[in-house]
Amino acid sequence: MLRASARISDRQVDLRGAAHLSIDPLLDGGREIVDFTTALVTRGDLAASRDAAVGAIGAEATARVAAVAGNFEMMNRILDAVGVPVPRSRAESIAGELGIDVDHFGHGPGPG
Repeated sequence: MLRASARISDRQVDLRGAAHLSIDPLLDGGREIVDFTTALVTRGDLAASRDAAVGAIGAEATARVAAVAGNFEMMNRILDAVGVPVPRSRAESIAGELGIDVDHFGHGPGPG
């Protein structure tokens, strides 16, 4: 979704920033968003990262970030629980953008 939104709004985004904390995602408040979502899923310092996100992007946007992260985490847990693998072709298409090795994902035959 971020990739599509960036294309539509003609904004440059570095998606590797989602996987590598040393890379700037090139978004307004991007570092704070990454730090906040990381804290959400790893049970890190949530209060500090939330406050930093609110300071960078505002309370409403921070609430939307939390909702998106929560929804993604829920879907990911369901798919993991039922054993749905990531098709290798899909993994290959996003691994380069994230700057990670394709073998980071579990693969299944899947479509395409």
